[in-house]
Amino acid sequence: MRNLQITILTLLLGIGLAIQSSADRVQLNTSAAVIHDNLGESVGMSGDYAMVGVPNDDTDDGRNAGSVQVFFRSETGWIQHQKLNTSDTIGGDEFGTTLAMSGDYAIVGAPRKDDFGRNSGAVYIFTRQGTEWVEQAKLVAPDARAGDYFGISVAIDGDTALVGGHRINKPSADAGSVYVFERLGNSWIQTDHLTAPDASKFAYFGFSVGIDGDTAIIGATRDDEAGLDAGAAYVFIRNGIRWTFQEKLLGNNTESEDNFGYAVDVDGDFAIVTSPKNKGQGAAYIYQREGGKWQQKRNRIRIRMIPIDPDGASSFGTSVDISGETAVIGAVGGRVGQDLVGAAYVFTRNEPPFWNQHTKLVASDSNGGDQLGYAVAISGSEVIAGAPKHSAGGLSSGAAYIYEQKEDGTWIESIKLSDGETASEDQFGISVAISGNFAISGAQQDDDVATNAGAAYVFERSGSLWLQRAKFTANDAKAGDLFGNTVAISGETVVIGAPGVDDAGPEAGAAYVFIYSGDEWVQQAKLIGDDTSMFDHFGTSVAIHENTAVIGAHGKDEASVDAGAAYIFVRNGVSWIQQAKLTHQNAVPGDQFGHAVAVYGDNALIGAHRSDATGPDSGAAYVFTRNGGAWSQDFELIPNDSGLGDEFGYAVDLTGGVAIIGAPKEDRSEPDMGAAYIFVETQRAWLQQAKLTATEAEAGDEFGAAVAIHEGTAVVGAWKDDHPAAESRDQALEPFQIDKGSAYSFLRDGLTWVQKRRFVASGTNRSDLFGASVAIRGAFAIVGASGNDNAGDNAGSAFIYNPIDLGFQAADVPFPVDPASQTLTTLGHIKHTTVFQNYPNPFNPETWFPYNLAEQAEVSVKIYDISGGLVRQLNIGLQAPGNYQRQEKAAYWDGRDKSGTRVASGIYFYTFTAGDFQSTRRMVILK
Repeated sequence: MRNLQITILTLLLGIGLAIQSSADRVQLNTSAAVIHDNLGESVGMSGDYAMVGVPNDDTDDGRNAGSVQVFFRSETGWIQHQKLNTSDTIGGDEFGTTLAMSGDYAIVGAPRKDDFGRNSGAVYIFTRQGTEWVEQAKLVAPDARAGDYFGISVAIDGDTALVGGHRINKPSADAGSVYVFERLGNSWIQTDHLTAPDASKFAYFGFSVGIDGDTAIIGATRDDEAGLDAGAAYVFIRNGIRWTFQEKLLGNNTESEDNFGYAVDVDGDFAIVTSPKNKGQGAAYIYQREGGKWQQKRNRIRIRMIPIDPDGASSFGTSVDISGETAVIGAVGGRVGQDLVGAAYVFTRNEPPFWNQHTKLVASDSNGGDQLGYAVAISGSEVIAGAPKHSAGGLSSGAAYIYEQKEDGTWIESIKLSDGETASEDQFGISVAISGNFAISGAQQDDDVATNAGAAYVFERSGSLWLQRAKFTANDAKAGDLFGNTVAISGETVVIGAPGVDDAGPEAGAAYVFIYSGDEWVQQAKLIGDDTSMFDHFGTSVAIHENTAVIGAHGKDEASVDAGAAYIFVRNGVSWIQQAKLTHQNAVPGDQFGHAVAVYGDNALIGAHRSDATGPDSGAAYVFTRNGGAWSQDFELIPNDSGLGDEFGYAVDLTGGVAIIGAPKEDRSEPDMGAAYIFVETQRAWLQQAKLTATEAEAGDEFGAAVAIHEGTAVVGAWKDDHPAAESRDQALEPFQIDKGSAYSFLRDGLTWVQKRRFVASGTNRSDLFGASVAIRGAFAIVGASGNDNAGDNAGSAFIYNPIDLGFQAADVPFPVDPASQTLTTLGHIKHTTVFQNYPNPFNPETWFPYNLAEQAEVSVKIYDISGGLVRQLNIGLQAPGNYQRQEKAAYWDGRDKSGTRVASGIYFYTFTAGDFQSTRRMVILK
């Protein structure tokens, strides 16, 4: 067999009903991320080469141009060898959606190529020359039209290739057809055009194809002979250069909407046809050719809940490959425990002949929704399986896994293949800052210039989107600088700490100033203290207000080891001059004065969280005031209930005579629950006004590890918050609950501070550390999650929130920014159609349904009551690609049923449909 069929249409695994539990509005990731690339949507193997399709790769040719990654088996293992693009690829082609290999030839589909109209499609042939794969031919249908999706399926065997176009309108609308090409020298010539002998509208003939020698099999997933969209498969045989119809195959218990023919393959006298929706679980059917007739064997392969797979499976039959006595069938709904991670099932043929399940293949690092088994291929004693939704180098960046059969017959995972482009371990979000329309996020372990040299990213608000405008790196960057460890912004000036810089000695540190000049950001200065020396870690904290910057050096050996210091710099024209060096009176070893700094006007606030003010590591903070050009220590701030080990001063912020200071190790009723304290300036002193604690705090949350304050509003991070919380002290936490992190918003009401909201990022996982950094200015807050894995392991993310999210503004006020969670690429393009939670929710009497469209589609919303009865259907109509989240664009419901009567209070569901996309969510009416 030489075949692989994969479709760009994602198989519906089931409808999930959920209430959106978080208020995050925009998620930022680094430009190095390979988010939603879907590597592994197609796979192939031949000899020592493996190919993996990356249809949503954003290449130099454009967004979603697509590519194919080539891997080579060397003496030391599989290595990433080559990246295939075409001579005319452009954005949106999705090159790599399908692929197949045979010997030294590979065929790759780009069904969304627009040469002859939108989604007319094209296919490319590659041949191996030495160790490199080169493009040999481009294939298109001679009568190509828009919407054909030519290349939705491909197969190749020797010098013959099949290309399916399931939406081709011949002989009727979406009947579908298949083109046969043969190689003559270095050219590929069309030799035949196949259609179903009983072709009908919308049959999708050509949705899948397979070929072996003189036998071809073609799936028609929406054929209606056995029921509406029950599906069928057709066998053709070659006589000379012409192909003739041999037989139509139907499953013996195929029913409506089974999609029999979703995946097909043939090898010798055996054929397999899958039906992934059969009985809600999926099935595959074995046929054997006997005397020119194809007989369905009595032992249909079907993954049952028990005993073959105790964990259960759904969507069995997403993909298939057969070679000799081995068949592999993918099931993107395969389970490991309760998680739908995907799997591939290996079957072997025994006499006379029976096909028995041999093993179930899963990934060693599987996660829910990975969709392992979306594509499969066999090569000798190896199997490759794609998992396009696995977050290897970014959210849904994708991966593929190679499994090898050992001499004892067992199968083992030998390697995981993924794209080398990744933001893993960058720690984007380790520091954040926001001012006006600009937001900054540091990525101290970014490796673009050198290992852990670091970087920082600038995002600018454009309407309802935050778009990456610049990536900062130092002009003299070196490995280990940790540039981006801290960031600060005031107006159009940014200060970035790099505590690992070695100019004045190992890890002496430095800070860099960038300004917005015209329409670009440029480096203005590099700051180093006049006595900076080894291990000072100058730049471990930074702050700026107007033309004054403060840089912390908590490792400075001022009076003793690691007593710490802070440095004041002022701007004079385009130059920055050191104005003062700050140390606190009575410094002792290990105080780490300067671990946190803040500045506002003529006041500077410096934290010394390891100070022994009232006991070991109780911590303190110090207020300095400028008089003319001189700075003096005015006050030492210590909370009323200071205790040993509180680490008060770990984080600080300052605005207009009000300070917030974090004490993440404060114990309250449990160890390390954490707290934050508000101090206000009076004519004679700084007095404690409030102690902020989290209503849902638990031991180890470290509430107060990050703090921010602005004009009567505050945000506090609890980066080690575990959630959902344990029900009792004795209950062990599941791994996925640990250190997800959270943040809390507070609003001043007179002389008191009121907690308004606890928020977490949607989709958080273990050790995301959401709340590791926070900042607030004006209408927006930004929260960093330096351990977030959406763009790779510990790549990090940052989340921007508006006043409604933070609880500072009533929910019925028109939204100033998008009202629902949105994961953005760094260029702000909408890559996937999505529907968000309705707003407001609960509501009375009206609500809006926000959504994004990646492509033009007919949009509708169906509203159901809790018993499943249809209440109302909203036909929005044909909508162009774009953002439909604001009230004036979102879908609207007035709370009335189809008769015009207002509906009663209760739980309702809405199903949003846009083309092939469909999603159901829950909502509540309260009267």
